[in-house]
Amino acid sequence: MNIILLKNSLFFICVVMCFYGQFSVAASTVSSQKENLSPVTVADTITMTRLVDPDVALAPFLGLEFNYSPDKEHFIIVTRRGNLATDKNEYRLILYRSQDVRDFLSQNGDGRHKIPRPSGKILSIVSTPSNVGTARQHGVRNVTWLADNKTLAFIGDTGTAPGQVFTIDIKSGKVQKLTQHPRSVMAFKIHASPNGLLYLAKEEVHDPDWAKTSFVVGTKSLMELANPTKEISSEKYFRFYWKPLDDDKSARGVGEVFPAFSPPKFWLSPDAKWIMTFMSQEKAPPRSWLEKYPPLKSSLPLKLAIENFDDLVMKPSLLLFPQFFLTNIITGERDIVFDAPTGFLLGHADPAALWLPDGEHVILTNIFRPVTAPPKAGAKITPEIVEYNVHTKRAVPVTTLSGPDTPGKGRFTNILYGDESLTVEYRMPDRTLLSERYAKRKGGWQRLDRKGLETAEGPSWPLDLRLSIEEDLTKAPNLHAKNDRTGQEKTITDLNPQLRGLQFGPAAEYYWTDRDGRQWRGGLIYPPGHERGKRYPLVIQYGYFFPGKFLIDGPVPTGAYAAQALAGKGMMVLQMQQPLDVMGQAAELDAYRAGTEAVIDKLHGEKLIDRKRVGLVGFSRSGLYVEHMLLFSDYEIVAATIADGATLNISTFLLLYGMRPPGLAQMEKMIDNLKPWADQFSAWKDRISTLNLGNITTPLRFERYLDNMNYNFSYWDAYVFLRRMHKPVELMIFPKSDHNMISPRERLEQNHIK
Repeated sequence: MNIILLKNSLFFICVVMCFYGQFSVAASTVSSQKENLSPVTVADTITMTRLVDPDVALAPFLGLEFNYSPDKEHFIIVTRRGNLATDKNEYRLILYRSQDVRDFLSQNGDGRHKIPRPSGKILSIVSTPSNVGTARQHGVRNVTWLADNKTLAFIGDTGTAPGQVFTIDIKSGKVQKLTQHPRSVMAFKIHASPNGLLYLAKEEVHDPDWAKTSFVVGTKSLMELANPTKEISSEKYFRFYWKPLDDDKSARGVGEVFPAFSPPKFWLSPDAKWIMTFMSQEKAPPRSWLEKYPPLKSSLPLKLAIENFDDLVMKPSLLLFPQFFLTNIITGERDIVFDAPTGFLLGHADPAALWLPDGEHVILTNIFRPVTAPPKAGAKITPEIVEYNVHTKRAVPVTTLSGPDTPGKGRFTNILYGDESLTVEYRMPDRTLLSERYAKRKGGWQRLDRKGLETAEGPSWPLDLRLSIEEDLTKAPNLHAKNDRTGQEKTITDLNPQLRGLQFGPAAEYYWTDRDGRQWRGGLIYPPGHERGKRYPLVIQYGYFFPGKFLIDGPVPTGAYAAQALAGKGMMVLQMQQPLDVMGQAAELDAYRAGTEAVIDKLHGEKLIDRKRVGLVGFSRSGLYVEHMLLFSDYEIVAATIADGATLNISTFLLLYGMRPPGLAQMEKMIDNLKPWADQFSAWKDRISTLNLGNITTPLRFERYLDNMNYNFSYWDAYVFLRRMHKPVELMIFPKSDHNMISPRERLEQNHIK
């Protein structure tokens, strides 16, 4: 097999599978011509309009909430579409009037007084080059309504200068730039009285060791040592700034620079004197936490990061153990609120803060209060919602949070304050909401009532107008509105009319059971115009599968996936779910292999696929599944891509030295904590891909998207040894890309199906 076939991943998969089976796409071509429709291409997926506020792609992880004005008379959306001609992503900030939606819903359909679909008013268009913006940091982000109901504030990032805070008047369209910071602003809060802006900005921090004659390596990672700029590249550093808005005074720093995995959440007090921040401190949690707070054991990442922490080979985690910190805006002093864990990653909504009007008390959710000893037999320690006094540092409990699966309780999702009462909301297993209302009485908080609410996507809709997202496996997302008073409902946007000119491959949920009895679910896409009884090549895309969600490329919009484009080339495509019950354990890889082999058997038995023409695509974590299949499965795989994904090779373990948990601990757990020495060496080498590359016969393509060349070494040993064995392998580098690739031209180049 010629190495040149590996140049572009989907082109590579098509050519290799064609080489092995000479499949024909004549049937789908005839069907397309007959219906005057074109098959979906990668270019179509790049140039389609996607919703990023609300962020539909991340809704399965973060939930979905619509951005209404305080008086509920307007709402906004933010969209993104790629432009292949300019290699830019175009973001649009679009305003809708709630009354226009009500009017559209209320028309009687007789055609005499037809009210057009609400078109929305485009307030701002921001074009960003290349990969500016990721899954969490778009070119237009953090869109916030001010209290006057007519002004929006947001961060605009054109990529040609650091992202800054802007405001726009929704009536006049007047735009005002509020910050001139030398580095990108990541988040902000605008305060009315005093009139000021609190914002969080990136900071450049350089390792002082590089100015020394010599230094001890200690726990510095290879990425830190190989970084030519000497900036601490593997870390992110931030600082708060306060800028008055009623005069020309420049912004002043608040507190010290601090490291964080990502920009932390923060809440500004009503009197603008305090900042409550949810972030991690740079120290490892004590092992005693596992005994003092038993719920931590239910989360494998938390358990591993505590049990396997070794300060000789790793740094403390900045991701897994965030806590609440209180910062005095005047003095900059920052103190931890409770030196105890929170309920982060334990099933409920992430911990959050809600300031009460007096600016002295703040409600903190999903936290543990410090305990001095493990609970006695039969006693339970659970996260709580508490009221905290910033002056006395005294906490008063509001309620406890049982496990999300506790009957009658549900998953805590939100907290609201109004009319001198506190409302706590839970999402029940049937997707309805349960609401509990509390009031402050002498001696503490007391529950007033408890009631169920109808199914809803979020807590912020107007009383009569409810928004949701309408989509399915082959239908692109659009906004759907329902008037709860009249029962009238309609789709109110048409974001991608051009998609009606394309022929989508039929898609449906697909179920199967593996040899161990584990039940699986995925999304199966047939080629357009598929013929009954004809066997097609199969491409399996590993990663998440979200039932009912639009599946044009994959579970997330990135360069690795192109489901409908592959179907348009005459292939079956299966998007597989992840086996969450064994995530992070050695059994995870074996489970995925069993699930893959079982679905190949079933699809072949149903005469849908040719088992000798199966390809695999793994992105990010799911690269592990591709690697494991190629090393340890007897099933024939004719082409495979590991796209910016994880692998269990020696290079990865070397790169993870000096990194923060759960990296090294997680990888060691995946191989049953085996070590390459003494009596464990033989078993260890049988699990490490570098020492088993002779098993690989499949043409394999590695891809790296990160704008940090040091990460590319994670594939280096596998790449070099496979090349040395004259096996068909290639390593493709996208030096300016991001892990969540959204650069239009890079995505097209990566897939090469136009």
